[in-house]
Parts: sequence; C-alpha cells; structure tokens
Amino acid sequence: DYDDVPAGAIYLTWNSEIGIGVLNEFQGRGHGPAAIERLMALHPRSCFFANINPRNRRSIVMFSRLGFKLLREEETQNVYALEAK
Repeated sequence: DYDDVPAGAIYLTWNSEIGIGVLNEFQGRGHGPAAIERLMALHPRSCFFANINPRNRRSIVMFSRLGFKLLREEETQNVYALEAK
C-alpha cells in the first residue's frame, strides 16, 4: 500500500512461481522489487520462478536485477529462476 492505497498485487503459487502487477501510476518507484523481496523473505523456498512474456522488458529487467536468471525460453513466456542463497 502507498498511503493506504493499493499499488498492485503479488502472489506466490504452490510451485514457487511469483506473479506481480503494479498499477501504472506506481510503476518505476521501487514498489515491485520491494514487494518481491518481502514476499521471498516471508515465504522462503529453495528456488523461486517467474514466467515473463518475452516482450515485457520492464519485468525482465526488474527480475534480472533481483538476481533471477533465464532458465528456459518459450514462445509466449520465458521462465526465470532464483535459487536460494
């Protein structure tokens, strides 16, 4: 939340896949990376995954900056993974 206004949504699947959506007016302010880091801290796993459309450059850059590495390329999505430290 940003001043008690939701800035977006984030979820974690049983398969350790992270999904995130940040509303346009809140993008570029660090809310996405902060939410992902908090989610990973609250729900530790040996590995996390993110399925990202190859055209979604902003998400690719954000997850890459968090340490996620390209695991597999597919036609409609690329799979990125982050192994626990």
